[in-house]
Amino acid sequence: MQTNQIKKYALVVSISDYLYIGDLSFCDEDAISWCDFLASENYQICLLGDMTSSYGKYKLNDLATEQNIHKYMKNISDKVNKGDQFVFITSGHGSGDGKGNSFICCLDMNTSPNGQYTDKEIASDIKLFTDKNVSCILFFDNCFSGGLIPEVIAVNNELVCAIATCTDNGCGFDVSEYSHGAWTHFFLIKTLLNNTKQTLQETYNKASIIYPYTKSHFPQIGGNTKLKF
Repeated sequence: MQTNQIKKYALVVSISDYLYIGDLSFCDEDAISWCDFLASENYQICLLGDMTSSYGKYKLNDLATEQNIHKYMKNISDKVNKGDQFVFITSGHGSGDGKGNSFICCLDMNTSPNGQYTDKEIASDIKLFTDKNVSCILFFDNCFSGGLIPEVIAVNNELVCAIATCTDNGCGFDVSEYSHGAWTHFFLIKTLLNNTKQTLQETYNKASIIYPYTKSHFPQIGGNTKLKF
């Protein structure tokens, strides 16, 4: 009797060139590096981005508007089965009130609440996966993103792990020296790629030691940190 194999899915959201707010420089490079890694780990990848950045050999599935992020979260959740794994990666602007109410700035971010993918909305979309007993890893390289973690891991502390570049009032950094977001550089390129089989906690610990930004900008992790990519 043939058994169903565990499948891996990833949604990568990368925005450098925004429609209405200031641009960033290296979010597309973040996306390429993440897609390279995820492809090597046999993930089925969906990539959402902006209209002018280059994503190398990877073609956009769609633009990274708030509506499209919800849409592709739902589309992927419809495909998954018990025991599968889902990864959500974001690189771009983030914001919030500095007290834990944080959001990802989507491509169409303009005036509130347009283009704000909030902590509560992310949690609601992630619940579509955990209700099917699918494990979820979330990686946020966005300012204020530490404020996203409590709501997201509250969905299911055993099935979800979330990692953020900073606290709920801190910043991420787009760094020309690395040609990447700083936390993506130290977590993915300098640490995870050296040992792809370690737990998220192990990767986080090693990356945090060499990460050059401290205090309110210090990276955060929560949920089931024993998960692996």
